Amino acid sequence: MKDFYAKYFKYIFFAFALFLPLNEKVSTLLIVLLVILTIVGLSFNNLSLNKEKNAVLLLLPILFAVYGISLFFVSEHIEFKYLENKLSLLAFPIILAVRQDVDRIGILRFFVFGCILAYLICLGNSFFNAIVLESGNFRFNPLNNDSRTFFEAIMYEGNVFFGKYFSFIYHQTYFAVYLSFSFLILNVYKRMFCKWQILLGNIIFPLGVIQTMSMAGFGTLLIVVFALLFLNPYVHRLKMILFGIFLAALIAGISIHPRIQKLVRDLRMNETLIKPNAMDGIMLRVLSWDASIEIIKNHPITGVGVGDSQKALNEVYKDKKYIHPLERNLNAHNQYLQIMIETGIFGLLTLVLILTALFYRAATISGPLKIIIFSFVIMLAFNFLFESILSRYIGISFFAFFSCLLSNMPQKTTDFEKAPNK
Repeated sequence: MKDFYAKYFKYIFFAFALFLPLNEKVSTLLIVLLVILTIVGLSFNNLSLNKEKNAVLLLLPILFAVYGISLFFVSEHIEFKYLENKLSLLAFPIILAVRQDVDRIGILRFFVFGCILAYLICLGNSFFNAIVLESGNFRFNPLNNDSRTFFEAIMYEGNVFFGKYFSFIYHQTYFAVYLSFSFLILNVYKRMFCKWQILLGNIIFPLGVIQTMSMAGFGTLLIVVFALLFLNPYVHRLKMILFGIFLAALIAGISIHPRIQKLVRDLRMNETLIKPNAMDGIMLRVLSWDASIEIIKNHPITGVGVGDSQKALNEVYKDKKYIHPLERNLNAHNQYLQIMIETGIFGLLTLVLILTALFYRAATISGPLKIIIFSFVIMLAFNFLFESILSRYIGISFFAFFSCLLSNMPQKTTDFEKAPNK
């Protein structure tokens, strides 16, 4: 019975890792199942809490408690939905504090497989949308606006193979983060995968990030490539040259992105001041950041409460006549500012401590796990600058899940040695 339970738990965990990049509802249900099985195992299978000191497994529930206090004691508008998507901060520390026999390497493999499937589904959907029926004949037309050239359509998200039309499962930035992290896992733990899986992943993961057309996604991929080049002592000279060529091509591609070109033009013309009518790009985010800082100045200790954060932002947008942030109901688009608005200095301090604990873990170990954790922390810290990651399920589940998994992962593991590399 005990062996059957352990096997059942293992496969559900694999299923969660597989569906995390594929479907929010299914992966949420699998988290619930994992928690239930963990509690059952604690009661009937003589499982016990892991007594090994792990700051991350402690700090994540503390962050959840900070959000809870913010909602019930600071917010005027109290609804459980504001805590519902934060439950990952509790679920994964509980699971990984109790289940010490989790196949962490297997979980990483299935996450990569899930990202491969997600990319192929997005690609298939793009092909489906590109095939149109006209006068009884099928025609291939990937452009949503025939007035633009093929390249212009790519740059301005008018091509079904790029941008939001391509990344229809999740928001482009989050999908780019998922693909970049899978690219990292694939190249650090190569022995977990067959040669054809490595070849396929090394083609579609960078290509998928490019197809999202997310600037933060491009930056995340750059972080991963730098980590693979300079942190991996086992990179051969030829592979380093190939990575270097890829890095140069990626930087060149970023430089021709219309948002980057517009930012450069604004800098040259000294037009980087706040523009209340900004519609997109970095200048739109500047409006959200400016409004966020205004709120933080007035509520630095406790914030305005997680239930009232958007209301407070909208009021500032209205007062400052920031038209498009108000119309789009934009959040802070910066996790550091967002958590200050919601929970004040206490939430920000807890978040920084989590990142510090992960960074310390990376600094005190060696080998493949060091590269994975270090890159993970830098990826998070970077994307926190441009997105309120913890405001969405796909962001907070990724953050909580991998923070727990990697912080609780043995430095030396031979599980991946068993995987075929043929």
